[in-house]
Amino acid sequence: MPSRTEPSRWRHRGSVEPGLKFEEMNAELEENKELAGNRLNELEELHQDLEEVTTQNEKLKAIMVYGKSMAANEQGLVFLSKMFRVTVGGAGGSFAQLGCRTPHSSVCVCVLQARLTCPCCNMRKKDAVLTKCFHVFCFECVKTRYDTRQRKCPKCNAAFGANDFHRIYIG
Repeated sequence: MPSRTEPSRWRHRGSVEPGLKFEEMNAELEENKELAGNRLNELEELHQDLEEVTTQNEKLKAIMVYGKSMAANEQGLVFLSKMFRVTVGGAGGSFAQLGCRTPHSSVCVCVLQARLTCPCCNMRKKDAVLTKCFHVFCFECVKTRYDTRQRKCPKCNAAFGANDFHRIYIG
């Protein structure tokens, strides 16, 4: 017998219909849970794939950077070895032997001038060597550092004394 608190529509329709409705909703809920679980698994797989691709991308970027630096270093070493051969070879050497083309010869001259310029003042030619570390600067910069008691190499911080720097002549 139906209780007094039960709504009147349930008393008249019977208890079969609400039970079926509950079972249908419960089945639909289970289907939705299963779909949500499947979607979550797919999302986790996609996330793992993304992490793998990102890791591979980072590795490839590192390889490319390394490859570019190696190529640049190789080109630089080839350039310096050719420059050394021309310098050692004497007056017969020319910028054409350095691999410089006519339109870019000013670039080669600038590169060579920069290599011979003092890295401290960027004005005068290198003409003094520190015998402790063999770094080369202009004599004025080395003498000024010695006189002002900054007696360390500007490049490697090695200490030097009065007898540890000498004038050199680059021809």
